[in-house]
Amino acid sequence: MKKEYSYGIIPILKNSDWSKDVLIIQNKWWEHRWFPKWHKEKWEKPIETAKRELSEETWLKIKKIISEKIFEEVYIDYTKKN
Repeated sequence: MKKEYSYGIIPILKNSDWSKDVLIIQNKWWEHRWFPKWHKEKWEKPIETAKRELSEETWLKIKKIISEKIFEEVYIDYTKKN
């Protein structure tokens, strides 16, 4: 099975009352939701890809990166019959 890698940032907004909101993108045509992420260009580092994707998909600018922890997303194709 071919592995594909995506890189993204989980945007967190700290509110004035110290609560926090997390940004999740939803496609306007269907119910799928995700964090801003995508595949890296050959010349990019993973963090550069994550920053670029956040900007392209949300128009947000990064003030501070709290952590560069890496998580792995596993894709399961439910359209194939077992």
